Amino acid sequence: MPEPANLAGTPDDAATDRTPSFRDPALARRFSEEGFVKLRILPSDAAIAIAGRVARLYPHGVEANQPQSNWYLGLIDDDRELALRSARLVRDAIVPSLAPLFAHARCHYASVAIKPGGAGATPIHQHWPTTIDPFARRIACWVLLSDSHGSAARFRLVPRSQRILPYIRHSRSGDYFDGFSEQVERRHARDLELSPGEAVLFEDSILHGTGANPGRQMRVAALANFVGVDMGAAALLPDGDDAFAVIDTGGRDGMAEFLEAGEWPESWRPVSRIANRNRAISEEEFVRLLAGNEAATLDHDPLDAIRSPRSRFSRIVRRAARLAGRWTGRGAPG
Repeated sequence: MPEPANLAGTPDDAATDRTPSFRDPALARRFSEEGFVKLRILPSDAAIAIAGRVARLYPHGVEANQPQSNWYLGLIDDDRELALRSARLVRDAIVPSLAPLFAHARCHYASVAIKPGGAGATPIHQHWPTTIDPFARRIACWVLLSDSHGSAARFRLVPRSQRILPYIRHSRSGDYFDGFSEQVERRHARDLELSPGEAVLFEDSILHGTGANPGRQMRVAALANFVGVDMGAAALLPDGDDAFAVIDTGGRDGMAEFLEAGEWPESWRPVSRIANRNRAISEEEFVRLLAGNEAATLDHDPLDAIRSPRSRFSRIVRRAARLAGRWTGRGAPG
């Protein structure tokens, strides 16, 4: 992929804040509270025109190259020239409208994301880390371009689910919510309906997915990912069972190349190792972590407090008190 360009902020800005932030205080507050905002960034007719330009790159339609997600991602197309052309098209079309929203930011990558006609919903999932610091804020932008032809385009997400665990997804991992994924979809996800030119801007680690495309025409969207202006790009890959290797990808979106080849290029180099603290959790723990809205870091895991011996003892005492109350209530005259 082409080298990412600095599109907002300056090196001086980066010295004080290594993560992208919103220039508008109201947007910053909304984003901080929920982990996402929904905005119109292009007029509807302009967005549909861009979708037409994308469609002309794929005159025979597309097949999902992410079958488990029911969608086509231009970033990892085997035809690298086509991948570059589609990425440049949407970068030039949408980034000039997005970049002014941010301070301390650069566009890490852009890509088309196409849902073929008749494709099903993309399950709730979490993105892989793409920076040297895996828990630094990354802002992903999903922009609907094409007309939905009478059926609403839906983007699904779980508010406040960003960074609630120091969990690092990778190519061979299961998700930390595997044991209750259906409940995440049914009980915790929220649907946002979009029209052409509207975008969802979200913390890249938030749990999210997209709705089905019941129409016959492919549904065209654009992706753009913003990171801190001086934040190095990286791939995080398992290094044994208890650690991850942080691989410097030289500023490129390394995961696309790794997915294509199955191994990292020789030009990449490991720069550090971090502990593998991935843990599966229960739905009860998930709900408590969401309610706490406490961000995880490399050195802090909110789950530790929930699972501490004292916390477990307190839960046992509370459960016993509830049972005692029910028993007492059954014996009382009524």
